[in-house]
Amino acid sequence: TETTTCKGIWSRDEPVSGKWRLHYADGNLYSGHAQVKDQARVVSPSSSSRSLFRPTKSFVVATPDGFGTMKYSNGDVYAGQFDMGVRWGSGTCAFGNGAKWEGDWLDDRPDNSGFGVLTTAEGDVHRFEPTNNSSNIMGGTVASLLAGTITTTAREMPTML
Repeated sequence: TETTTCKGIWSRDEPVSGKWRLHYADGNLYSGHAQVKDQARVVSPSSSSRSLFRPTKSFVVATPDGFGTMKYSNGDVYAGQFDMGVRWGSGTCAFGNGAKWEGDWLDDRPDNSGFGVLTTAEGDVHRFEPTNNSSNIMGGTVASLLAGTITTTAREMPTML
C-alpha cells in the first residue's frame, strides 16, 4: 500500500507545528515548516458499561505552512512560502522542463499581477510587475507562457496516525 510518512517535532507524545519532513505517497517530498492540526477523532466500542464509545486515535494532518521546499515527483522544485498547503507569497520554482519562476505566488500558481521573473525553457526572460491591467505584461500572462508546465499542486496534505 502507498503511504505518506511524516517526520517532525513532538512534545508530550503529540506532534506540534514546526520543522517537518513529509514524504507523500505520490513521491513528492516536502521539507520545512508545517502546521499540525487534529483532523478527526476515531471512536470505537468500549467494554465499559458507562460509555458506548471512547476515543482511540487522533489523525493528525501536517500541512506545509511557512517557508519550505517541495520536490515534486515530476522534477519540479519549489522553495518559498506556503500557506495552508499551497504555494502563496514569495518563492522560486524550477520546473522539470527547464522553465523557472522567481516571484510572487497566489493560490498555488505564479501570480502575474505581482512581482516576478519567468525564464522559459528556451531562455527567454519575462519580467512581471504589478499594474492595473495584469494581462498587459510582456506578451501575455504567466499562465499562457507556462502553458502545460504547471502540473503539480501542494494541496494534497499527508495524514499521519
